[in-house]
Amino acid sequence: MIDGARVAVGPGGATRRAGRRVRLSAGVGLGTAMLAAIVFVAAFAPELARYDPIKTDLAASLQGPSPAHPLGTDNFGRDILTRLLYGARVDLQIGVLPTGATFVAGVVIGSAAGYYGGLVDGILMRIVDVSMAFPFYVLVIAIVAMLGPGLGNMYLAMILAGWVSYARLFRGEILTVKNLEYIQGAAAIGASDLRVIRRHLLPNVITVGIIFAMSDAVLNILLGGALSFLGLGVQAPTPEWGLMIAEGRDFLLTSPAMVVAPGVALLWLGVALNLLGDRLADRLRPGG
Repeated sequence: MIDGARVAVGPGGATRRAGRRVRLSAGVGLGTAMLAAIVFVAAFAPELARYDPIKTDLAASLQGPSPAHPLGTDNFGRDILTRLLYGARVDLQIGVLPTGATFVAGVVIGSAAGYYGGLVDGILMRIVDVSMAFPFYVLVIAIVAMLGPGLGNMYLAMILAGWVSYARLFRGEILTVKNLEYIQGAAAIGASDLRVIRRHLLPNVITVGIIFAMSDAVLNILLGGALSFLGLGVQAPTPEWGLMIAEGRDFLLTSPAMVVAPGVALLWLGVALNLLGDRLADRLRPGG
């Protein structure tokens, strides 16, 4: 009876696992292809674009799609497709630079708090608690409002408000593994604290941070677009998808591509990163 049950369940379980692997591979492949398309567009924007993304031509303003302008022109006569291509560069930067900086800050602060504990942990976590008392988006908007609008100040605001999530994440992960025998053994044979953290602790917790960073990059891109829409982020005439949506909202009926094209581009980039993040989480999950 038991052997029969094993025979009945085994093939079904294998089929489910195989199906799951196929779905994972398909999701990773699709997400990678979608992200690669954005990266390609951003890298070769000057070669792909036919016009200057900033130069205005009021005589050609608000033209519809045509062979010369596949997506039409905006209210200043600038080619929408050209600005869309160049905007990919800025939005990828928004996703990568603040996320990378907050990731590094979170690794350093969270690792120190989790590994040393005691007074170090107490001081660092009280700073985290104070920062967490303010809603993330409110804090970012407040910092940008104080420093002034602009891409650099927007990056700084995202970093100042975003590092706390990574610090708490890495602290918690390190607390769960720092008392394992091989960690204590490395310290017992004289390995320095930096070596223990870098060679033994971080490799065991870094994947969780990478998965979190994938989702955080999406949120940063959307936040950057929202800040630009509100006039607090990227400033005109720099092509950025959120700013393009803000500039086109008054011309939605006469030139819908001014809003629809950058909106679809933001959606495309967000879906690509989400697919990669979700599938990466599934693949790294035990048994995945």
